[in-house]
Amino acid sequence: MAKIPTLKPRLATHAFAPRLQSSAADAGRVEARGTTAERGYGGWWQRESKAFREHYTGCVYCWLDGRSGPVELVDHLYPHGLRRDAQSRSQKALFRLKTYWLPSCHDCHRSFKAQIEAEGIEAIDALAIRLGLDPLADDELRRACLRALTRNK
Repeated sequence: MAKIPTLKPRLATHAFAPRLQSSAADAGRVEARGTTAERGYGGWWQRESKAFREHYTGCVYCWLDGRSGPVELVDHLYPHGLRRDAQSRSQKALFRLKTYWLPSCHDCHRSFKAQIEAEGIEAIDALAIRLGLDPLADDELRRACLRALTRNK
């Protein structure tokens, strides 16, 4: 009986291969930020975010722009800044505060939301009002958000 030929792995020649290969820069970024589990995105987050995404039908940022986009992730309206080296009680509370969780697509999260965050906490407050939410009022949580925003610059 003839041997069945096997296909050689072709990922190295595929157009997306550079994204699949990790670099020293990626390793440094993971080392500084910590793993997803170290930043709070462990089992609890996986369950809660999945249930949240299943509850919504579209990206809230696309909706604001009159478009329809998929729900691909759960966005924290107010950045929490959880990292391996920074995990205060207020950051953890802000991370888990479901009032400010929003359904988002990847494109809006990378562009529209990043632009809002770059403009500062006042822009995030204005976005909250536009979405029908009360701006974050707790002083300790606002300070945690401001720390996250300044760290991201």
